[in-house]
Amino acid sequence: MKKTIVLGIFVVSLSVNFYMFGKWLFLDLWYEPTEEEQIFLNQMAQLTVESEDYQHIAKYSNVIALAPYINKSTGGHFPFNMEIEVKTTKKTFIFTCEDATCSKMHMGGEYLTTYTDEDLLLPFKISN
Repeated sequence: MKKTIVLGIFVVSLSVNFYMFGKWLFLDLWYEPTEEEQIFLNQMAQLTVESEDYQHIAKYSNVIALAPYINKSTGGHFPFNMEIEVKTTKKTFIFTCEDATCSKMHMGGEYLTTYTDEDLLLPFKISN
């Protein structure tokens, strides 16, 4: 009886460890920034707000949020594997570093934020 309980605990423990290792290896390692990369992303967000492209977007659109993004799995190298997404009510604009020194940010692309038949989710409507 004791052997089956110990074996069961061992199997559960081993399964949890495999799950945690797999999550770290396939998700966190490639898509979560390190502390140093988070500092770079914060500074890139500041450069994005100061850029001419952002000023033009903010003048004509309602900016909802700035979202830092990193993807180390596609083979890009620093700082070109990092970007700042500027989310508006209609589109999301992607800002990337202009050169390897990342002294300026420029708009690298854009895509639609919501589908045409989808309502905005924010602000939340809370009913009591």
